[in-house]
Amino acid sequence: MTGDRHPTEPQRAKARDLFVRLRGRALSKRELQVWLEEDPAHVAAWAEVEALWGETRAPGERLAEAEAGALSVYLAAMDRGARRRRVLRGGTVAVLALAIGLGGLWLRQPHLLQDLGADYASARGERRSVSLPDGSRVLLDADSAIRVDMDGPDRLLRLLRGAASFEVTRSPRPFRVRFGKGEVTVHGTVFDVRLLEDGGQIVLRQGRVSVRYPGLPVEQPLVPGEQFSVDGPGRPSVEAVDLAEASGWQDGRFAFYRMRLGDLVATLERYLPGHILIASRDLGDRRVSGSLDLDHPEAALESLRDTVGLTITRLPGSVRILRP
Repeated sequence: MTGDRHPTEPQRAKARDLFVRLRGRALSKRELQVWLEEDPAHVAAWAEVEALWGETRAPGERLAEAEAGALSVYLAAMDRGARRRRVLRGGTVAVLALAIGLGGLWLRQPHLLQDLGADYASARGERRSVSLPDGSRVLLDADSAIRVDMDGPDRLLRLLRGAASFEVTRSPRPFRVRFGKGEVTVHGTVFDVRLLEDGGQIVLRQGRVSVRYPGLPVEQPLVPGEQFSVDGPGRPSVEAVDLAEASGWQDGRFAFYRMRLGDLVATLERYLPGHILIASRDLGDRRVSGSLDLDHPEAALESLRDTVGLTITRLPGSVRILRP
């Protein structure tokens, strides 16, 4: 390791960039460690960013993770303000206005940047049906988004967030849906895909599909009535499910079995204004089972509170914090 312990501005900028990429899971901890070991100033720059984030973030661990661009600008602005420590002047007021504006924008439109790259998206509380150029149909769950590419040899879609049900027309061209690290390949069938924080779920209702996912030596075939699940570092699982329950979200009833509380809250949040933040990772990893009425999300949140034994702290801007 070389250099002194006082980071330069380029090193601070690099630390901010790595921080955003790490939170967005675009950077491994090993890659970060290599950079930190290169220079003591890198460690100091990283410590500054972590301290800054700890001082300025809203409660919870999911604030603005999807908005890498906005988060990077916000950190840069707050970093300049934190290091200057000067009396407010016109330039500093502009920085604060930018930070406040980004915070307000995140509250109103948390996925604005992502939606700009989507072909179809649904609003909070809206289940939206769309027709694709090949005649296939997609039902988007609330606050969900997909990107579509029909120009190549394959019909390729990516689920950017949320969940969707696909009714695929038959064609010699394979129909592929990418979700997180996985991919589903079909020819003509009906199936559901749901993104989870650390994986996803596939429910096959008609036809046949195969799922490709890291850690699987070969593609995993599914038959109607089976669900493919992965929601953590463990091996993906396949199990039989009740199709009426598994697809109940399309009619407003969401059934879940041993689901991470964090993933359940993310599903419910898509039907509510504002945001639901979880006070700790341990709480978010708690497993829960039951069903919720998505068409009455406030009542569903209160039911979840009573069933799991949670406390809800409400903040301005329709922000809710869940605590044990």
